[in-house]
Amino acid sequence: MSARAPRIARCLNPLQLWRLWVGRDPLRAMLHIEQGLASALYVQTGLLGALLTAAMGAPAWASAGLLLASWLCALGFGWAVRSGWSQRFAEPMLLSAQAALMLLVGALHYLLLDRYRALVIGPVVLLLAFCMFRLERRSILRLVAWTLACFLLASGIGWCGWPLRFDGRSELLHLGTLLLCIPGIGLLGLQMSAVRQRLERERLRLQEALAEIERLATRDALTDLPNRRHAEQALDAALARLRRLGEPLALALVDLDRFKLVNDQHGHAVGDAVLRRLAELAGQTLRRTDLLARWGGEEFLLLMAGGEAPQGLERLQAAVRANDQPLPFRFSAGWVEARPEDTPESLLERADAALYRAKAAGRDRCERA
Repeated sequence: MSARAPRIARCLNPLQLWRLWVGRDPLRAMLHIEQGLASALYVQTGLLGALLTAAMGAPAWASAGLLLASWLCALGFGWAVRSGWSQRFAEPMLLSAQAALMLLVGALHYLLLDRYRALVIGPVVLLLAFCMFRLERRSILRLVAWTLACFLLASGIGWCGWPLRFDGRSELLHLGTLLLCIPGIGLLGLQMSAVRQRLERERLRLQEALAEIERLATRDALTDLPNRRHAEQALDAALARLRRLGEPLALALVDLDRFKLVNDQHGHAVGDAVLRRLAELAGQTLRRTDLLARWGGEEFLLLMAGGEAPQGLERLQAAVRANDQPLPFRFSAGWVEARPEDTPESLLERADAALYRAKAAGRDRCERA
C-alpha cells in the first residue's frame, strides 16, 4: 500500500494531469487549450440557450435539438483537434467550420428567443471579432456573408411564420445593428489580415537576411568553404564527441606547395582560381561527413573520421595530381589522430609539425604526426 501511494500521488499531480491533457508540444498544447475553451463555450451556450428557449415557450424538440447540436459540436471538434485529424487542414483548429456552426446555432436561438433575441447579438459580435484575429481574407468574407445570410433568413422566417412574436420596430433595430456591426467587423478583419500578411512577408525576409548573414559569417567568400571561425567551432564539437562518445577524429593541415610563385608568375587572379579549384576537387573526392575549411591564405584544415584520414588525403592528392586547371599545382599535408586528452591547440601543433616534415621531405606528400 505504501509503495502504491507515491505512484497514485504522481498520477494525481496537477502538473502531470495538465501535461497529459495539453501535451508537450507547445503548438499542439495551444490548440488543445483553445479547443478546450471552445468546447466549454459550446456546452455553456447550448445549456443556456435551451433553458431560455424553453422559458420563452419554444417547442421542447427545438430546445432539445439546440442543446444536442451544441454538445455534438463540442464532442466532434474536440475529438478532431485532440486526435490530430484536423492537422491535415490549413486551419488546424477548424475555426471557419466551428464559427459557421456556432453562427447557425445563434441564428436559431435568435429565431426562438422571442423578445429576448437581442441577447444573441452580443455573443455573435464577440465570436466574429475573435475570428477576425485568426482567419485569412477569403475566410473572413465567407464568414461575414454566412452570418448575414443566417440572421436575415431567421428574421424572415420569424416575420412570416410567427408575426405576432416579431415586433416590427424592434426587429428593424436588431437587424440594423447586425447590418452595421457585422460588415464593420469584416472590414476590420480584412485590415488585420493585410497586416498579418505584411508581417509574415517581413518575417520571411528577415529570416532570409539572417540566414545570409550566418552564411557570410561562417563561409569563405573566395572558395565558399567554411571559414576559420566555423572550423574552430567544428573542431571543438568533434573533440567533445570524441571524449563523450569515443567517435574517432583526424585533423590535417593542407598547404599548397610554392603558392607564392603561382601568384608572382601568373597573378593573383590565377592564384584565386587555384584555391577555388582545390575546393571543387575536395567536394568531389571527400565524404560528406568530412569538413575542409580555409584556415588562412593557402592553408586548409581538414577534419575526418580517424580511420579514414589516409584514404581521404590520398584521394584528394590523386585528384589534384590529375588536374591541370587552371594550371598544375600540388599540396603537402600533415595529419594527426586525436586523443581524448587533446585540445585544439595540441592537435594543431602536432599537425603543423607533420606538415613541416612533409615540406622538408620534398613537398607533394602527406606526413602523420
